[in-house]
Amino acid sequence: MTNIRFYTDRLMVRDMTMADCDIVADSWGSKEVGRYMGDPYYKNGDELRAMFKEDELLKNKQWDVEFYFVTQDKQTGEINGTASTWLMDDGIWGIGYTISYPWWNQGLATELIRGLECFIKSRGGRGMSAEIAKDNTASLKVCNKNGFTKAQDTRFHKSKTTIVFDALELRKFI
Repeated sequence: MTNIRFYTDRLMVRDMTMADCDIVADSWGSKEVGRYMGDPYYKNGDELRAMFKEDELLKNKQWDVEFYFVTQDKQTGEINGTASTWLMDDGIWGIGYTISYPWWNQGLATELIRGLECFIKSRGGRGMSAEIAKDNTASLKVCNKNGFTKAQDTRFHKSKTTIVFDALELRKFI
């Protein structure tokens, strides 16, 4: 049985499973969705399954400070994105999210971040942090629309590549 964590107006957000890795790897491995991610471009679900620590996704009932989600369209059930959140320090939770390319420009990222905020708040979180490549203007706009502000300039490396992104850490207190 899949563990549903929360709903938004158009999304059902549930725990990612090993069975989801094929669809997720296809999205994360695309040049559009995977472009600004810290994760490498995955070729297939087996590569993504290997990235997770042994049984990490299978232990979802034990998760309390780190969560991996897939998003599904409420009407069709189609997986259309991913999200993760993890406790950083002092009640601040990091967030990461993707929306699959065919679903872009529909306001789903904005909606998903609002849902993550409610989820984090329900776990006692007092703020959220997102690290966004400066060239990822769409994601920067989504975070700004959700009330995030610049905390600091930063950089991150795309795993298994030589790509380094100039980035911003954005924060929102809730």
